Amino acid sequence: MSIFSKAALVGIIFLFRIPMKNGFANFYDVAHQWLLTYGPKIALAIVAFIIGQWLIHLLRRWISKFFMAPKFNQIRSFLEGVIAIGLQVLLILLLMQILGIQLTIFAAVITSFGVAAGLALSARCKILQAVSSFLCYDLTR
Repeated sequence: MSIFSKAALVGIIFLFRIPMKNGFANFYDVAHQWLLTYGPKIALAIVAFIIGQWLIHLLRRWISKFFMAPKFNQIRSFLEGVIAIGLQVLLILLLMQILGIQLTIFAAVITSFGVAAGLALSARCKILQAVSSFLCYDLTR
């Protein structure tokens, strides 16, 4: 057993020993208070997750039908993937907001991933820009 796992075990035992100084009655009081405080948030987050996944599924089906046109053959899978991942990230951020988790650090991390992905895919993005501008030009004829 490593030092970190021993420390985690001691921390867990310490956390459960504090409410149990006066027996199980105090533990049940603390658990009841915790459920009253955080239970509605967790239930709302579960409902929001289920509804969000259902909406994302519907949007993905609608987007795949929209991109079935032959002019989108080259970029269809890329755009579907980008949109699906973006919707999943937004759902996770919404759930974190519902649960009361601070979003500032996650916003910074997501921004840094966006910059890294933009730099890594800059050539692909130029191709995407060229194809999309060609499609827009072709649509105006």
